[in-house]
Amino acid sequence: MQPLIHDSRRSLLKVLAASGVAAWLATGVAARDATAPIVASNKGQVHFNLPAGTQTLEKDVELRQAPDTLIRADKAEGTNLPGGNYDNGHWVLSGAVHIEFEDTVLDANSATVIFDKGRIRTITVEGTPARFSHPGTTGERNQGQANTISYDGNRRQVRFAGQTAYAFGPYEGISDKPLIYDLDSTEITSEKGRSDDSRIIFTFRNMQASARFWRANINGGTQVLEQDVELRRTPGTLIRAEKAEGSNLTDGYDEGQWTLTRKVQIEYQDGALDADTATVAFGAGEVRSIQVRGTPARFSYPAGSSGQRFEGRADTVSFDGDKRQVRIVGHPSRYTFGIDQGSSDKPLLYELDKGAFRSEDNGDADAHVRGTFNPRNRVPTPRTPDRSTAQ
Repeated sequence: MQPLIHDSRRSLLKVLAASGVAAWLATGVAARDATAPIVASNKGQVHFNLPAGTQTLEKDVELRQAPDTLIRADKAEGTNLPGGNYDNGHWVLSGAVHIEFEDTVLDANSATVIFDKGRIRTITVEGTPARFSHPGTTGERNQGQANTISYDGNRRQVRFAGQTAYAFGPYEGISDKPLIYDLDSTEITSEKGRSDDSRIIFTFRNMQASARFWRANINGGTQVLEQDVELRRTPGTLIRAEKAEGSNLTDGYDEGQWTLTRKVQIEYQDGALDADTATVAFGAGEVRSIQVRGTPARFSYPAGSSGQRFEGRADTVSFDGDKRQVRIVGHPSRYTFGIDQGSSDKPLLYELDKGAFRSEDNGDADAHVRGTFNPRNRVPTPRTPDRSTAQ
């Protein structure tokens, strides 16, 4: 029996080599893992060593596993393939690498793929650049490209490293630091380094955001930015903070709300705000409201065409984009209006378009607005001479 089996195997290999096509069906797949067999084929030369568990396939190489795993390359070198069993194979791929699994697509110059019990354990692809895509929630595919892209089958995460560019949902951007993409949640997180000064920059229409750390959940419409955060919107809007948490961002930055903390600075339509914390809401691409708080918060707004400013400090400063009004609340608030100075225990309302402000009745009979008005323009009262010294 042994010589017969040996002769049959040798005859089969001769036929495969002569036709230029090699095909193997992986054997010994464990039923408990419920994995489909892996099928390999190519159109070029085949080199294999069954005792050593190695194979080399050339020209139009394909590795297929139902229902949706496909690996293509010009050349594939496999190890850890005892007896032709691919369950735990280690493949080094080169030339026009294309990989599909679970609706994920990778294209690269070279790759390494490791199987574990018939399942993909890791994938590492490299290119100039390597490319990635995965279904998004809006019907478009989330896409990324980087020098190196790797997949961790246990964590079900994809890591981008080296000059990364991406388009996730409505957002596009670049990053010099690694990004981690979760296949199940489609959440993207930047990888923190010990002493990493690089930034992530991303855009949506005329809004650009940047920070040193970024986490976004496209499905949930949330984002967290940390360390030297900047939100820029043209024309004339700049928001800075140490941390920004965005919600309801399902339509990019045209809608949604941002909660800002630490070293908050806001510039909007020639107004300036400095505070400890803030909330900024966008609607239809415009700033709908701003509220800042501080100990104290500081504010500055144009006061007409004369170049003067209405500025000061208060506990809370709020901007209403529809009414074009700023509401200032303090205990008390301090203000300078041109050359007028004062303080108020009552809320003040400042109308941006008119350049005028008024106090708001808060029902407190003891609350006052105090001020020193036009001190430089006052006409001094003539001094009456002392008659006792007159000559």
